[in-house]
Amino acid sequence: MLQYIPANKIIEVVQEGEYTFGVQEELEDPLIETCYYEADTGQKGVFDIQPPSRRSLDQRAEIFNIITTLGIKGLCQIQVMKVDDKGPNKWMLTPAYFDEEQNEIKMDTIEFSVRFYYKTGILRSVVTILDGSGFFNHLITPEGVELESCELKVNDMVIPLDLQGADTVKGADITKNIQALGHGLCGFKYTNGLYDEVNKLMWTLTAKSKKGRYYRNEFKTRVNIDSGLHHQTRYVVLGTAVTIRCGVPITQPFCALYNPQNQMIITEDCKYSISSFAFHHLGTWKCYSGSDDALETAEYTVTYQARDDLTVLPIVEETTNALRVGCRVIGGSGSLSKCTLTAPNRRPFNVRLGTATDRYLTLGTDFNKGVCVIEIQKPLLSFEHGYWSCNMIGPNRIKYGGTYLKVGRAKPPTYTKRSTVVTELNKTLTVHCEVPYTTDYCFIISPNGTKYTNEDDVRINLGQCSFTIQQTYPSDNGTWMCTYARKTGIPNENIIVEVVVSDILRAYPNIEVDAGNNAQLLCNTVGVPLAYCQFTAPNGTIYHVRKEDSTTDLRYYGKGLERGECGISLIKARTEDSGPWRCAVALIRDEKRTEIAANVMLTVVPPSEINVAGLGIGVAVALLVVTGGVGFLVYLRWRRRRHQVIELGEDIEMRSDTISNSSSESRH
Repeated sequence: MLQYIPANKIIEVVQEGEYTFGVQEELEDPLIETCYYEADTGQKGVFDIQPPSRRSLDQRAEIFNIITTLGIKGLCQIQVMKVDDKGPNKWMLTPAYFDEEQNEIKMDTIEFSVRFYYKTGILRSVVTILDGSGFFNHLITPEGVELESCELKVNDMVIPLDLQGADTVKGADITKNIQALGHGLCGFKYTNGLYDEVNKLMWTLTAKSKKGRYYRNEFKTRVNIDSGLHHQTRYVVLGTAVTIRCGVPITQPFCALYNPQNQMIITEDCKYSISSFAFHHLGTWKCYSGSDDALETAEYTVTYQARDDLTVLPIVEETTNALRVGCRVIGGSGSLSKCTLTAPNRRPFNVRLGTATDRYLTLGTDFNKGVCVIEIQKPLLSFEHGYWSCNMIGPNRIKYGGTYLKVGRAKPPTYTKRSTVVTELNKTLTVHCEVPYTTDYCFIISPNGTKYTNEDDVRINLGQCSFTIQQTYPSDNGTWMCTYARKTGIPNENIIVEVVVSDILRAYPNIEVDAGNNAQLLCNTVGVPLAYCQFTAPNGTIYHVRKEDSTTDLRYYGKGLERGECGISLIKARTEDSGPWRCAVALIRDEKRTEIAANVMLTVVPPSEINVAGLGIGVAVALLVVTGGVGFLVYLRWRRRRHQVIELGEDIEMRSDTISNSSSESRH
């Protein structure tokens, strides 16, 4: 029985593409020696299984629908190349063979139909994703074309897609992660793409218009991409901080950097920081990067051009079923290379054209136009309400900055106003603060009052303020402060950062105990293990202290040397223990065992002072009680006496009046 090619006798071809159709005999079939063919466009002919003949269906300058018979390959098949919409829609093919008497026997005529597809645009012809992530893609049909239906073909499966809704395809295989894109687009989004499922996979999208025309395009998915740029152009704003990066910083064993004046810049790894980019810095920077695998060095160039300042504007657009949030850059080069949207719960989203999840879709993102958005399905989840942040990066890692977006029911944002950073001596220290609003400037103030300028003026739009020192000193230990400018009339806001230099030795400097009581002396790092612990008494006696050792007079005090604590407990401290005690330690990680020390001043109060003080207090209390008692008795007696005196006085007055009256009467 003859095999049909294609098996269903339906030929599918895309504009300017090619197709092959025909038959192939099985072992039990007669050997085909001649093939007759005829098309509905009027072309017909016959060919033997012998060298091919070629001709075209028309004689236009650009030849289309080129027919090639494949008799030379022993096949009753025809190949048609460079197909357009004027080609045949139907083919009739009749195989023939000769019997033993050399009579030609024609077999049954086979009808092949041709389904022609107009080639149309597609969002991405190659989709690159990370293992486990998602993407979306759709056809881009000519303007004005209204679609009637859409389907996806992958792994020999044909899957219908809803143009208006967002129905999830039901299935247990690859189809379980496919969801129709909707929005009137012939496309879909795919979630949880695994390497074994989508790597090097071909996807075909087909759309049918309301006028009956078919449109088709295909794309390929893969997981890895490797690109390197030897010559780059970057745009900068004059007066801002810029870091020159050239070559391949991670793999190059050495690199030589030259400025636009062809002067060699002494630097490590071709990285050079400029605090204020000036006019003479513009131009082409060149570097020669070495490799372990080549004798010659590779040349890289970075050309810096001045650009105008730019503005990042928020985007919050609401539809019936979704909310679109993001930002748009105005000015500069106007294009993007990266964009990050961060939800109110601080979960970041790496926005790229064509990516998707169950709830989010990057439809509308256009890096060429400086637009970065995601579409969120309604209703919003609780963590999606609040303040989102959008951060944008332009071509060649140019920082555009960002902005904040108020989405849904936004409560006043909460943020950290005091934090702690632990570092070590001689290490790089970065003091970083962040507030949920845009500000014009920010300063960083060190513990000794030195004021530093924010090193990243672009990210200040997102309330981020930072400064980095390359080498940490003991003086950097303490309270740092970021001070933010706010609206006119509102005082600056201060964010506190406590910097703890872990390998600085700390001590409690002044200890006072009564004679006969125990005295605890302690010095410590912040969790950095100690190699040894040693105390020197005021009289010069040295004590080597371990946690395991103890005596009747002195024992270890603290959580252990492995936790960075060196301390002693003096049992029944004596007055001769008073004075400066020197605590000395060395860090385990320090191979040279460099000793670091701190002093603790101990004061032991003598017993005599304690007794005299106690006696004085007792006598004073006793005198107070006695004096108070005596005074109270005197007061009572005085009051009683006064009462008697008052009564006697009144009696005397009465008597005096009587005597006076009598005298007066007698005088008159």
